[in-house]
Amino acid sequence: MVPLKRRRRDGGAAAIAGVQERAPVNRFPGVEIFLLERRMGSSRRAFLTQLARRKGFRVQDTLGDSVTHLVSESNSGDEVWEWLDRQTGGQTPGSLSLLDISWFTDSMETGRPVEILDRHRLQVRRETHS
Repeated sequence: MVPLKRRRRDGGAAAIAGVQERAPVNRFPGVEIFLLERRMGSSRRAFLTQLARRKGFRVQDTLGDSVTHLVSESNSGDEVWEWLDRQTGGQTPGSLSLLDISWFTDSMETGRPVEILDRHRLQVRRETHS
């Protein structure tokens, strides 16, 4: 039996060629995205983060005060609010837009942030956050 080859973990061809990765350029000031991993999965989140950064979007790895767009997949608005309340202790920023993944995919398709329409917003039924 032939042993399996292990994958290189040294950065791949770019590191071998001496090419340095550049810091991502933020082409859209005022747009800070956070992708909620819940129900999305870490590998899909990593792929979408990389895609957005290549297109000039700023994607935050952690939820912070600078985040303006929280994007979620397969979560209701109420579920996201509950998650936010647990993460922030009820101190959720008022300027945060809770968005469905459709806003993100539309934005990736056009290469720029699209206007937020009602169909992009997560529907919230709780009276405290409507």
